[in-house]
Amino acid sequence: MTTLFTQGERTRKTSHRYNESNYSFLDSSGWKSVSRVRDFWEGWFALYDEDKKHAVARRFQSADNHTHLSAFVELLTFAVLKHGNYQIVCEPPIGELALDFHAARDDVPSFYAECTATGRPVSKVSVDAREAEIVEAIDKVPTGQFLLLVQFQERGADNLPLRPLRSKLGAWLESLANQEPTSEPQEFEWKDHGWTIHIKALPTEIEIEDDEGALGILGPHAYNHDQPLRLRSAIDGKATKYGDLGQPMIVVSNSTEMQSERDLMTALLGDVVWHLNHATQEFTTGRKSNGVFYDTRSPRNVSLSAVLHGHFNVLSFAERDYRLVHHPLATYQLPRGLFPFCKEIYFDTESGDAVEEEATTTLGQFFGLEDNWPFFNKDDEEP
Repeated sequence: MTTLFTQGERTRKTSHRYNESNYSFLDSSGWKSVSRVRDFWEGWFALYDEDKKHAVARRFQSADNHTHLSAFVELLTFAVLKHGNYQIVCEPPIGELALDFHAARDDVPSFYAECTATGRPVSKVSVDAREAEIVEAIDKVPTGQFLLLVQFQERGADNLPLRPLRSKLGAWLESLANQEPTSEPQEFEWKDHGWTIHIKALPTEIEIEDDEGALGILGPHAYNHDQPLRLRSAIDGKATKYGDLGQPMIVVSNSTEMQSERDLMTALLGDVVWHLNHATQEFTTGRKSNGVFYDTRSPRNVSLSAVLHGHFNVLSFAERDYRLVHHPLATYQLPRGLFPFCKEIYFDTESGDAVEEEATTTLGQFFGLEDNWPFFNKDDEEP
């Protein structure tokens, strides 16, 4: 029998390691909350078409987080449609191609759903892996009464020798412990092999055990300007692939990285530009004609009815924000209100202005889950 997760006793109580794949943690964790999540998704996967299960499970179990997430987006979309009482055809053929799903219900028009996930460019994957190894090495350094704030100011092209970093960092933290107590953060910088790492030691009032990890916070990442570009490319690729389907089509998108509503709207409507009226010295904003919905000549991708976008994963999906943006000039319009867990954005037919309707429920409530499910905060209370 094909399953999403391997079978066996799980006793591991440690948290997600920094260089560990998402699937590896999900499959090995002994936390009760993670067990609930596994059971939930196994239940939906059991309803999947039998002849499609193996391929989906193989991708879901990938050590590559992008491949894993791509399979999960399909599983979540299937579960949403199934729970919404749609009759589902998995991988319906369109000529020599196949979409992900066709959904039919008596009270609404039938539609197609296509799924996509974006992630880090291949050229940056190795850098991410090296950074994760550094973070894990730092996390193993005993810190006493300090938590560490780590910021990568420069990322080298080569591996960073970890033993000297840990040795110097450990000695520095030990020296802080021998000084007069202070409430001010203490700073440490490490430069080697093209890497520049800035670390702040934040004093705490509790003694941190050596096996609890030194890392308190990973420093904020700078705004990544290529998020709208990659999101635009992914949606464009799906929207242009099949031609006129004769029915509405939605694209369900996600990413291994955070993508904001601004990223989504920039991808769909075009880059924001500023205009200066030299006579009045007033600024106004507009958009370039380089979005999924428009170009410089005419509307684009009118076979695309709407885009459903969120930033979610197997563990954190129940209370995340989701957005459904309708193409204003789609040939086949998708009715509003089909996905109550989404904030819906559509465009007024007269003014062209965007209109927003807030979600009326969460995805967890849509599935009938209790608030705060799967109860990560209660793991320590259970035997």
